[in-house]
Amino acid sequence: MQVSRRTPSRSLPLSGRSRPASGPAVPPSRRRCPPASPRGMAGGRLGAALLATLAAGLLLACPAGPAAPDGGGGDAGADAGDGGGPHPDCPPASPASAELRIVAQGAVRGERIDGVLRWLGVPYAAPPTGARRFLPPAEPACFEGVYEATTWPPPCAQYDDASEAAEGEEDCLYLNVWAPEGADGTTPVLVFVHGGGNMFGSTSEIVGGVRLYDGEELARRSGAVVVTLQYRLNIFGFAVDAALDPLFPEGLSGNLGLRDQLAALAWVQENIAAFGGAPDKVLLFGESGGASDVCALVASPAAAGLFRAAAAQSGGCGGRNREEQRAWTDQVFSAAGCPPGPDRRDCVQGLDAATLLSAMAGLPSSGPTGLRIPQAGPTIGDEIVPIAPVDAFQSGAVATVPFVLGSNADETASALFGIPKNLGAAEYENMVRSTFRTRASEVLAHYPVSAYATPHDALVQLTTDLQFTCPTRRYARALAEGGGTAYRNFYTKVLDQRPATAALGASHGIELYLLFQALDRAGYPATEADRTLESALRGYWVSLATHGDPNAGDAPVAWPRYDAASDPYLELGDPIAAGAGVRSEKCDFWDTFQ
Repeated sequence: MQVSRRTPSRSLPLSGRSRPASGPAVPPSRRRCPPASPRGMAGGRLGAALLATLAAGLLLACPAGPAAPDGGGGDAGADAGDGGGPHPDCPPASPASAELRIVAQGAVRGERIDGVLRWLGVPYAAPPTGARRFLPPAEPACFEGVYEATTWPPPCAQYDDASEAAEGEEDCLYLNVWAPEGADGTTPVLVFVHGGGNMFGSTSEIVGGVRLYDGEELARRSGAVVVTLQYRLNIFGFAVDAALDPLFPEGLSGNLGLRDQLAALAWVQENIAAFGGAPDKVLLFGESGGASDVCALVASPAAAGLFRAAAAQSGGCGGRNREEQRAWTDQVFSAAGCPPGPDRRDCVQGLDAATLLSAMAGLPSSGPTGLRIPQAGPTIGDEIVPIAPVDAFQSGAVATVPFVLGSNADETASALFGIPKNLGAAEYENMVRSTFRTRASEVLAHYPVSAYATPHDALVQLTTDLQFTCPTRRYARALAEGGGTAYRNFYTKVLDQRPATAALGASHGIELYLLFQALDRAGYPATEADRTLESALRGYWVSLATHGDPNAGDAPVAWPRYDAASDPYLELGDPIAAGAGVRSEKCDFWDTFQ
C-alpha cells in the first residue's frame, strides 16, 4: 500500500454524544489537518506543496493557482459537503477526477470500476503499534500528499488454526468505501462489521474462492455507499487486565475492538459526505462476532447518534463477564512470559505479536456439546458496555435505534463449529448426557436422534436452537418489552444447485453470499428464487438505512414489527414470507435453562 507520510495523532473522544430526537447528527469536526486543495495540479497528481498551511490555529493563506485540468472536476467537489474537506475559509476543492476526494486527513485517491468508485485501506485511526498497543484508538494522522487507496488493507493480527501460525498485522485500522457514480450526499450508507468470533477475520477475507465482503456489487445494485471496517481482534482487541487499566480514561481496560468500531463510525459521520453518502442515513450491520459487536453498540451510550438503524445476523447480545475476560487475559499474558506485577505492561507491549497469539492459541476453547467458543467479545462493565446489551434492552435504559435480529435455520452445520459428519448415535447421546447431565433426558426427548436423518443433523439442530434461534427470540423480546423497535428474521434459503452447498443447508454465514451479491462472483448458478432473495435483502437494508424501516421501500413482503406476544418474523427463504413463532416449543424448553 502506498501511503503518504502522516503527522502525529491524538486520542479519540468516544463518549459524551447524545442522540437527537430523529436520526443521528454529524459530530463536530475532529480535523486538525491542514486543508488539502487540489488546485494547481501538474499531470493530474496532487503534490504536498499544494497543501495549505495552518500556524497557531490561524489560516495563513489559501492556495491559489490555475483551475484543474479539463474533464477532471466531475461531481466530487460537490460531494465533499461537510465530510471533512478543505478548511471553510478556502475555496472548495475541485479534484482532478472523481476518484480523488478530500477527507479530514487530506486527499485520498481510489479507482473507478464499471460505474462504482472504490477506496481501499483508508486509515480511520492511528496504527495501534509499539507504545500504542493495548491503548484506545487515536485520531489518524494528516496526509502529506495524496493517499493512494487502491490496495486491500492487511488483516488484523490473528492466529490461523489451519497453518498453526500467526498472521496479519497490528497496523490494521483501515476501512474500505464503495460508492456508485452519482452518489450525491443524500445516498444511504451501509456499514459492515465482519465476523470471526472477534478472534479472526478481515474485510478482505476470501471465502469460497471470493472476497466475500467486497462491497462493489452491493453498491452497484443497491445504489448505496458501502463501508467495511477492520478492528482489533482476540487478545489485541479484548484484553482486560489491571496492568492496562491506567491506559484508559475511565481506568477500565477492555473492548478495544468496539472502541475501534466507534472510531470508524465517527470517521464515517465526519467524512462519508465526501464520498456522496448521507451521514444521517447509516445502517450498521454485522454477522456472527460482528453481529455481537453491533448488538453491543446498539445498547452502548458511546454509540449514540452514529447510525440510524442496525442489523445483527447470527450473533449474541449477552456480553462477556468482565472477570472471566480478565482471567483469560491473565492466562494469555502469563503463558507469553509476562506474569502479574509492576512490569507486566512493559512486558506485553514489548513482545512480538506472534508470541502473544501463540500463547493465546495454546489455551483450551470449547463450550456446550464441545463446540468451539471464541474467547473474545464485548465485555460488560465499562463505559462502552455498562451492562449486558440484552439487559439494557429489557430495561429501556438506552434509546435504541430500529434493530433487525436474525438467525439461520442450520447455523452449526458450518465447518466452523466442528460437528463431525460421521457422528454416531451413541456418541451423540453421550455428548448430550455429559453436557446437560441431570436434564439430559429432557434434551434427548426434544431432540431424539430418530427424528433426524443423521446424528449430525440432530446435533446441528440442537446446537443451532441453543446458541442462535432461541437466544434471538430472547433478544427481540427484551427489546420490544423495553419499548424498542425490533424486526426478526429467520433465514432458511438453501443453495441447492450444488451438492457441497446443499449439504450445508442454511448454515452460519451463508446468507452473506446473497447480501453481498456474491453468487455470480462465486460462479454459483443462481436460481430465480436466489435472485429474488438477493434483491429483497439489499432492498430491506437500504430502506433501513434511509428510513429506519425495512418496509419503506419496495418491500416484496411486509416485514412485521416484533412484539413479544406473537413472535412475528420474516422468513428469508423460498418463498419470502411473514410468520409467527420460530421453533416455539423448542425455545420454550430452552428458556427453562435460564
